Amino acid sequence: MTLNNASLAYNTIGFTQIAKVLTVPSVVAFSYLLFGKTVSRNRLLAVAVACIGVAIATGASLKSNPSGAFIAVLAFCSTALYQVWIGKTMELEVSAPQLLLNQTPISILILLPFAVILDTVPDLGKCHETLYEVSRLY
Repeated sequence: MTLNNASLAYNTIGFTQIAKVLTVPSVVAFSYLLFGKTVSRNRLLAVAVACIGVAIATGASLKSNPSGAFIAVLAFCSTALYQVWIGKTMELEVSAPQLLLNQTPISILILLPFAVILDTVPDLGKCHETLYEVSRLY
């Protein structure tokens, strides 16, 4: 999510949409490379048609720069790897709380460096003033 938002900040909406659509073929590729899972020809054809359709629909607004393209590639690759990992975890037939307990620490470790780099530290002094002003309304 963090990288998708960063991609949107550095790229046009059309380029970001193309990058998001590339998540699905990336999931197929990573599933095959990591676990040897194959997909039927009909599904591959459906993925290709969807990618081509989005490319045609947003082709006019494809503008980016090297750093934006790099962030977009990181965004769809990390999203695809995350989806493959969750899918593999679901094969273990775990409950929702077990999945959350397993997934949360790893997600924090993955996202924390990006949060430190991309986020700004809030000015808590302003939050206090805002809360005080809101409390006076009631």
